[in-house]
Order: sequence, then C-alpha cells, then structure tokens
Amino acid sequence: MYFITAQSAVNYVKGTFHKSPKPFAFSAIEQVLDTNELIFTSMDKKGITAARAHLISNEEFELKQSLIKLAQKIYCDFYLNALVRVDIRADANNNLYVLEANPKPDLKRPTENVTSLVALGLADQGMSYEDLILTLLGDRLDYLLRQHFGIISHIVELLD
Repeated sequence: MYFITAQSAVNYVKGTFHKSPKPFAFSAIEQVLDTNELIFTSMDKKGITAARAHLISNEEFELKQSLIKLAQKIYCDFYLNALVRVDIRADANNNLYVLEANPKPDLKRPTENVTSLVALGLADQGMSYEDLILTLLGDRLDYLLRQHFGIISHIVELLD
C-alpha cells in the first residue's frame, strides 16, 4: 500500500513561500502491513508509526517518481484545490491502482509514538509541521486571491 500527498503549487519551506507550476507532491510512503492485515485497518485499532510506514527512498527512484506524477495528475485532472492524500495499491506486477483521494487527511502533529501519513515525509522536503500549516494557509490565500477575490475583501483589508 502506498500513499502520496499532493496540494497546489504554493509551499512554505525554510522561512519562504514558493510557487511552482506543478502541484506539490510529497510524503511518498509505503505502509507496512502485518500478515493477513486488511488494507483499511482503522487507525483507532492500529496507529500509524514509523515502524508501520516508511518513506520511499531515492534508491527506488522510478517508483517514487511514478507516485509523484500520479498524484500530480489526479490533482490537476480533478481540478482539486486543497490538500489530498492519494491511497494507492500495487499488484503483483507493480501496476499502481488508486483506491481513493482523501480530501481530509490526518493532519495531527506527530508525536513520539504516532505520526500522520502526511507529516511523515515533511523532513524529506526540508519542512517542519509548522511549515505544513503555513503552506496550507498560504495556499488557501493564494487560491482565494486568484479565484475568489470578491468574497475575501475583509481579509484583503487586513493586509493594508
């Protein structure tokens, strides 16, 4: 089982906002399942830990790039405009199949014992949990300023 997170092109890294022509895809993760464990075991029954999920390394470059491209394609083709986590399954021939694009992925702050699939790959991008939150805020403001300027005039007034 694989997961990849995508959001629009605005992100906040090392104290600076960046904008890219492609959606920002990060946290390419493989979930480690126990023998006979169902794919969708409730996180209430068995939490996501670093031992149960790991980042796909650059040594698996083709797989990582395939997941990133797939997440970016889904994001663009479905005209998404908010953070999503794409859940993917591979068959015995390594063909990738999308199970779902989760529009409300778990964003809880990681702790020593439990992490979120979204946050697991932040360090790989040079980001902290706080950077993720600022990325989401900056991305939403960018979207509203570009697409729905009229409905956020009260926010624009605060910028003066």
